[in-house]
Amino acid sequence: MGNVEDAQTIVVDDASNYRQLAAPIQDGDMLDRTIWPVGDEDWFTFTADGTSKYRAQIVGLTHDYDLELYDAAGNLLQAPHTRSNASEQLRSVLPAATYYLRVVGYGDAADQDHAYKLKLQTLGN
Repeated sequence: MGNVEDAQTIVVDDASNYRQLAAPIQDGDMLDRTIWPVGDEDWFTFTADGTSKYRAQIVGLTHDYDLELYDAAGNLLQAPHTRSNASEQLRSVLPAATYYLRVVGYGDAADQDHAYKLKLQTLGN
């Protein structure tokens, strides 16, 4: 009869789970992404110019997701970790360098049917 196995589900990830493979995000971008399956994390990267104030936000949350800012070496710089499905944001004047944003579900928070929105803005000096 040959090999018979149960049907498998393929999950397409909409952003890398690894900082080293982070997707670029530009000033003014508003990205729709999901945290799915449980344990998923989404990584994004941008370059700061050294003089501007940056604001990163996650909005439209149906679950408790966290937004975190890392430097190029992988050190955590900021993480508001609001314990609810309220929006989170990071604001800072950053030295000229490459930075990373990580979005992750708190606990087992994940939702394949409702995307969060990630926005990056340069607010000037």
